[in-house]
Amino acid sequence: MGRASISDDQTGTQSDTFIMKSKLTLFVTVLAVALLNVGCVTAEKPRPASKESAFRLVSWGTLQAPIGLRNVKAIAAGQSHALALLKDGSVIGWGDNSQGQATPPNGLKGVVAIDAGYNHSVALKGDGTVVCWGANSYGRSTPPEGLTDVVSISAASWQTLALKKMVRLWVGAGMTAEAKI
Repeated sequence: MGRASISDDQTGTQSDTFIMKSKLTLFVTVLAVALLNVGCVTAEKPRPASKESAFRLVSWGTLQAPIGLRNVKAIAAGQSHALALLKDGSVIGWGDNSQGQATPPNGLKGVVAIDAGYNHSVALKGDGTVVCWGANSYGRSTPPEGLTDVVSISAASWQTLALKKMVRLWVGAGMTAEAKI
């Protein structure tokens, strides 16, 4: 492969920086065109999914999704397990279940969000309550008593987070008051 170089008009030296930038630009351009051609990305403005949209779950690596899984609304992957939130508000899990992390509690319904940690799982229900299952070291699968008004959840290796809906009122003189919505 030949090497092209550009001379700097002021010093007469070759510019390797220009060559590297040109190669990077060429690589990014070729990659973008390739992705457009295979349909991985689109030049169109993304359109929000409608209620009628059909999605197909694709998995690879060590965990394979259950065959025939349909009506999936959201997915989450932990260390060695995965979860799918179905359109009807139920949750399905698969993979390693050594700590019960892939088996949602019986009767779990009305779920609007899910996440998977190392070997525990968490679900947010439409009423703002949180349900956790799986390993409980460090209390990560035991939500604080009275936890309500949750709008978002997240699970990590050794912890679980919940974002509560709150209103903060600034009442002059630097005083604040918090209230539930």
